Amino acid sequence: MNRILLLLSIVIFSSFTSKPKSYQDALNQLFFGIQMNYASPTFVGDFKKHPLLWYEQPVVKRSLEATVAMNDPEATSVTYEFKMKEDPISTIKATAGKIELSVASFNKKEKIIGLNWQMSVETAAEAQEFYKALVEHFGDYCEITSREKEADELQSAVFISKETAPEGMKQLSVLITKSINGTGYDIFIVPGSSFV
Repeated sequence: MNRILLLLSIVIFSSFTSKPKSYQDALNQLFFGIQMNYASPTFVGDFKKHPLLWYEQPVVKRSLEATVAMNDPEATSVTYEFKMKEDPISTIKATAGKIELSVASFNKKEKIIGLNWQMSVETAAEAQEFYKALVEHFGDYCEITSREKEADELQSAVFISKETAPEGMKQLSVLITKSINGTGYDIFIVPGSSFV
C-alpha cells in the first residue's frame, strides 16, 4: 500500500514539475493537472477528487450571471471553493491559495460561468518570483502583455495563447497586488478576462 501511495505522489509531483509541452499542458498544470475546458462535463468532479485540493461546501444563490447564462430568472449559481495545499508550478511557499468555480444551473442543465485562481504570499519579492515562474511556465506558448506597478499593484499582465485553446481559456489575466487586509500580496489568475 505504501509503495502505491509513494508511486502516486511521484506521478502527481512530476506532472507539476515537468516542462509543459503546449499551452493546454501549461494551463492544465496550473490547475493541478486537471483537463481545463469550460465544456467538460466532469470539470467540478475532477476538482472534488483531486488529492491536493481541499473542497469547501458550495454556496447556492440566484445571480445575474446565472440568469444570463441560462436565459431564465429562476436559474441559480453555485460557487465551489477548492483550497490549494501547494503551489502547482513553483517552489514558493504560499500562505493561502484557492480555486473558485461558479456553475449556473436550471432545469437539470449546468454551465460553468466563472473560474478564479488565487494565491497569497508574504512578500513582494515572493510575488515577483511567482510572476517570473508564471512567465517561464507559459512563455513559449503565449504572447504576454504586462504593465508595471501602479499604486498598490505590483504587476498585471495578459497571457494570450499562440496555439488553439479550449473556448474561453485562450487568455489568462494575471494581477499581483497588495492584499486588502494589508499583510502580504495576492496573485489572481482568471481565464478569459482582462484586467489590462
